[in-house]
Amino acid sequence: ASLPTVPAQTGTCVPLCASYPSRSQQCQVSKSYAASLIDTVQGGVWGDVVAQMAFCEGRPSTSCTGVPNCLLDENQACMASRQWVAGKLAAPMWQGGAGLGERCGLLGQLLSGEVVCSPRSQSDCEALNAVNASDLECGWDVARGTCGVPPSIAMQLLRRDYRDELGRVTLRRQRCSALRSQGDCTGSCQWDSAAASGACTLRQSEALLTVLDEDCPLRVILGQHSSCAEVTSNTTCGSKLRKDGLPECEWLGTACEASPSALEFDLLLIIGLAEPSVEKLTRTAHSMCSRLPISQCGIAGQTCAPALPPPSVAAWPSL
Repeated sequence: ASLPTVPAQTGTCVPLCASYPSRSQQCQVSKSYAASLIDTVQGGVWGDVVAQMAFCEGRPSTSCTGVPNCLLDENQACMASRQWVAGKLAAPMWQGGAGLGERCGLLGQLLSGEVVCSPRSQSDCEALNAVNASDLECGWDVARGTCGVPPSIAMQLLRRDYRDELGRVTLRRQRCSALRSQGDCTGSCQWDSAAASGACTLRQSEALLTVLDEDCPLRVILGQHSSCAEVTSNTTCGSKLRKDGLPECEWLGTACEASPSALEFDLLLIIGLAEPSVEKLTRTAHSMCSRLPISQCGIAGQTCAPALPPPSVAAWPSL
């Protein structure tokens, strides 16, 4: 089946900005516009993924079930199937995928395993292991109600393929655990208040970064999340800016998280859309949307996305 297409941006007004349930107080660049930008300039696997995401998230929850590659999330919002997205990201480039299964170390191996395991029913989940010649095995996850890669397999792969990396993680854990006060427990370490008398531990994201290959695109995203998670103050979180002027983090509820606008901009760089015309359009769109109050975000006709010509055209539209 062919992938859904993003609505054309000529003749009709496609909102430049939108708000989403997970960040109800933030006005962001609409995913339809972001999908059109990536699909027009580059296409390929990333264009496929963002087009599918925009297609699913644009559907009402009442008409989501049964639509190919869409599903309802825990908030009853329609979204792209995690299994489908994982498959596109994990597949080798020569098969039309993003190649993360080969480029992202342990995480890539587990991602590839989840693609194999997740479609299986409970009855044939572990039966697959008898005929599967790979190192990855499947197991039924009672908590999630799905077939997946058991944690024991991750530990086996760590001990076999990532001994040096595991040794570095152990040393970093020891350095964190030696810190006795919450004030000293900063950077790659975090304070665990749930432990008896409190304890300083290594952030999970830092441990994960250690077992990712250097050219894995997810390193940038995970690193950004880790940096923002260190901040505990709303004021400090909102004041963190990157060198390019974009907000690095934003306060969401009770925690500091990576700013979606910054992550989207990094994604453009990762997938090779760093040409000046695209950079200018993206930066201007983020600036315009971030200034809109949530009550005016995404209103039809309020702020329309510009038409996007082929990348070979020298003069790109101004916002």
